[in-house]
Amino acid sequence: MARRKANPLAGALAHDSQPVRASLTLPAGVLWRLTTVASRLGRDRSEFACELIDAGLARYALDKALRQFTAAEPGGPAAPEEPAA
Repeated sequence: MARRKANPLAGALAHDSQPVRASLTLPAGVLWRLTTVASRLGRDRSEFACELIDAGLARYALDKALRQFTAAEPGGPAAPEEPAA
């Protein structure tokens, strides 16, 4: 029986407050816009990109199900609350 490789992100779910280094390939124009907007807002580019990605993922139904397995990051965006019925 072949051994399966350990999932490198499996530990990240348990320690959601610990940042995980990731690389993204971005077009030069997108990187320039991200850097410029983050700078104008006085924000760290990585933290700003994280917020943008998190907000974009919230549009998908799967994201809601996945959020139950991750804790909200201190100082970061929390999972969106359900609207009052």
